[in-house]
Amino acid sequence: VEQTYQPSRVALLSAASANHDGAPLPDRGEQSVLAHQIAALRSVGAVGDGPTGLLRALQRTYIPQALDPEKALIGGTLIGDLGNTVVYDLVAPAGTPLRFARRATNPLVPVTEADAFREFVNVEAQRFLESVDDWLTAHEMDEARARAQGVTLVRLGAGAYQVQDPVVKARA
Repeated sequence: VEQTYQPSRVALLSAASANHDGAPLPDRGEQSVLAHQIAALRSVGAVGDGPTGLLRALQRTYIPQALDPEKALIGGTLIGDLGNTVVYDLVAPAGTPLRFARRATNPLVPVTEADAFREFVNVEAQRFLESVDDWLTAHEMDEARARAQGVTLVRLGAGAYQVQDPVVKARA
C-alpha cells in the first residue's frame, strides 16, 4: 500500500512549491532547481510517481547525507557574500556606486573542455585573488590603532567561483 504524505513534509521542496492541501505536486520536468531537487529525492526513494503520474511523497522525512562542516561553512559564507552583493545592488539608491558583480559564461563549450576550463580558472582566479589579498594587506589597519584614531573598519574582499551547469546530452 502506497502511503501519501503532504509534500511539504519532504525536505528540500520549498513551501512555495508545495501543495499544503495534501495534493501531490505535479512533476513538469522543468530544468529548474525544483526539478533537480525532485530528481535527487527520487534517487533515494523519498518521492516517486503516484498512480495518476503525479509526484508522491514516499517517506515522511528525508535527511540528506552529512556534510563536511568546513565545506558547509565555506559554502555558506560564499553564498552569503554573493547574496549581500546582489541585494545591495538591487536596493541601492540611484547614483550609488554598485558593487562589482560580473561573470563570463558560454553555453556552447563542449563538455570535454570542462577539466581544462577548471584548471584555467584555478590558475587565473588564484592569481587574481592573490593580487586582491596583496592590496587588502597593504591597506589593512590594526584594530587597536583604528579604535585610537576613530577609524571604522569594514570587511572588504572579492571572490571567484567556477560556473558549470549540469551536463545535458545534446539532442540528436
